Amino acid sequence: MGIRIGVPVLKLSRGAKQTKRKGDARKVAQEAGNERYSKDQDLDRSRSRLNEYTGFKSGKALADYWEAEAAKQTDALGRPLKSTAITGFAVIFKPDMEGMESMDEAERKQFVRDGISVTAKILEESGLQVDMTALHMDEIVEHGHILGHDPEYKAAKKLDIRLYAKLNKELPRRLREMGYDVEDLAVYDSEKVAQMTPEEQATYREERIQQKRAKKHGQSSNAYKREKLEEAETELKAQREALAKQQAEAEARLKDLETERIRLADQKRIQDKRQEELDKKEQAQKTAQEALNAQKADLARDRQNFTAECGKWQEKANTALREAINRESQNARNQVQEQYKQEVSNLRALADAYEKAKQTYELSAIQAKGIADGRSANKPEQALNLMRKHITERLNVKARWIDPQSMREFKSITDFAYQQALDATPRVHYEEQQKRTAKAAQNVRIARNGVPGIEDILQKSYGKDDYGMSK
Repeated sequence: MGIRIGVPVLKLSRGAKQTKRKGDARKVAQEAGNERYSKDQDLDRSRSRLNEYTGFKSGKALADYWEAEAAKQTDALGRPLKSTAITGFAVIFKPDMEGMESMDEAERKQFVRDGISVTAKILEESGLQVDMTALHMDEIVEHGHILGHDPEYKAAKKLDIRLYAKLNKELPRRLREMGYDVEDLAVYDSEKVAQMTPEEQATYREERIQQKRAKKHGQSSNAYKREKLEEAETELKAQREALAKQQAEAEARLKDLETERIRLADQKRIQDKRQEELDKKEQAQKTAQEALNAQKADLARDRQNFTAECGKWQEKANTALREAINRESQNARNQVQEQYKQEVSNLRALADAYEKAKQTYELSAIQAKGIADGRSANKPEQALNLMRKHITERLNVKARWIDPQSMREFKSITDFAYQQALDATPRVHYEEQQKRTAKAAQNVRIARNGVPGIEDILQKSYGKDDYGMSK
């Protein structure tokens, strides 16, 4: 949004009553000059030294000059001017306070200075003489005053709507050309109105009037400030009411919050109590767990020691068992070897007897054959029986061994007896080993007597009642 400006114009005369378009020449001049005769409550006289002037500086001197110049003038009939004649004019360059908030003091001062210069030039172009300019820095908003008179004393005709329209059009345009963001002023466009219907002209005129009222230009400084103060008071009242409403809502909210705080405090106490109980339970569980872990560690250590000790005893028992089994096995092997040697000796003796019987048989057969040959002619069967008897007596064996078939049977019997002797050797060894193993197991039981729990360990190790040995 650009800067909004106002350029109210006052026609000044001696002793005139202050109105929207008129004013007392001396009062207005002395208010603008360095006398600063003003009833404005916002006037800060400590800053009046910052004001800038061109032309006249004293308002009193300017008013005297206007009166002296007016006294020299006569009307068309040669008569002196009336006391109510317009002797001067005043134009105020009034920037809007909100529009200059974004500027610093130096920028605001330069903007007002440029505004005064452009306004004075427009007035001079209209045939008016500028006698004094004043840039006031001692009020809330920096503004400018342009004061002068009409050398021809025809100000009533020159200070008319045409001048107002020119100011409203040219001043914003020229300031924009200088780089300022200035909004347009309300302008009554007579050319545009000439092309309108009566109804449109009435509407347009009413719009311009409302626009001027909204802009509030042409007011006195005090009236403008009073209106602004009333607006501020109205706004402040509305803000106070809103603040009171907000305060009531805040108090209600605060009461609700206090109630909620009490509820939350009670809830927190309950939660803290529960948490304390949970902490106690957790601490008790932690203590119990630590004790249990300690017991587990002790049990694991005892089990390890017991396992190591059992391992030692088991190794000792296994060593003793292996030694006992080795001793008994060696004794059994020795006995079996002795028995085997004895059986072999018996078999050899039997073989020797077989050889002798065979030789005797062959000799007896020859003899029997001779006897048979001698007697066969008369009694062969008797001779044969005698031969058998003779051989039986000689060999002391059964009669069926006489013929070769009997000899083969005899050999088979002998071989069978030898084989039985050989087969009997493992069985004898097994029986002897069982006897010696039982004796070794008995020795082991005696050795492990007095060791607690060794029975269960051996039971789990071997899975038999006799732990791999006969009782």
